[in-house]
Amino acid sequence: MLNNTVKRNPNGLAMAVKRNDEWVKWTYAEYLEDVRTVAKAFIKLGLKPFHSVNILGFNAPEWHISAVAGVVAGGLTAGIYTTNSEDATRYVAEHSRCNIMVVEDEEQLNKVENIQEMLPELQAIIQYTGFPRSPGVESWESLLEIGRG
Repeated sequence: MLNNTVKRNPNGLAMAVKRNDEWVKWTYAEYLEDVRTVAKAFIKLGLKPFHSVNILGFNAPEWHISAVAGVVAGGLTAGIYTTNSEDATRYVAEHSRCNIMVVEDEEQLNKVENIQEMLPELQAIIQYTGFPRSPGVESWESLLEIGRG
């Protein structure tokens, strides 16, 4: 569906978010490009077919890009409520065979780090806002660089 929309309206506004009092916008063509880039990065970071990308954070363009990219890369997507406990987060990650965990911020990262050793399928963690303080956690910018490579 996204490919068809890009063919019909590549320069149409797909998403917009206000950050630091300025609007950041994606056309449909840019949205598709980011989805493809992130899908490539997910594969490089260890997403296996029919395993999942879990997303733990509030609504944001990166949330949607990650969700579609997980499917484009041959995996599944599972959203996790930000209000979920560590146990509930672990339950979703285990039962969806999570290879990639995308978290919004440090608060959600802490949840995942506390259960990380109980998630044998987990290959990578990406934080989409701020700068990850933990070694081995990718920032959104580094994820995009991996995908472009």
